[in-house]
Amino acid sequence: MYKGKVQIFTVIGIVLFIAGLTLLIGAANLGMEAASRAIQANGGSMETDKYYFIMESVTRSYQIAGAICSLVGGLGMVLSPYGRQKKEA
Repeated sequence: MYKGKVQIFTVIGIVLFIAGLTLLIGAANLGMEAASRAIQANGGSMETDKYYFIMESVTRSYQIAGAICSLVGGLGMVLSPYGRQKKEA
């Protein structure tokens, strides 16, 4: 039973790590898409400052979320073999 839980923990860590890296890599594109949607929702025009603010804030939000996912997933991958060794000993 314990071995299965450790394997699930490892898989969850890998998935979180990959999802975090994907968010980090795609954060700029996601920010630009959000800013473009904001322009469309605003009738096709918007002040440049607002456009840049939306683009930067959304990009930063995705970067933070990606970093958290990557760190948690990476930590899970690093600690799961330790859990296996500790239980076997």
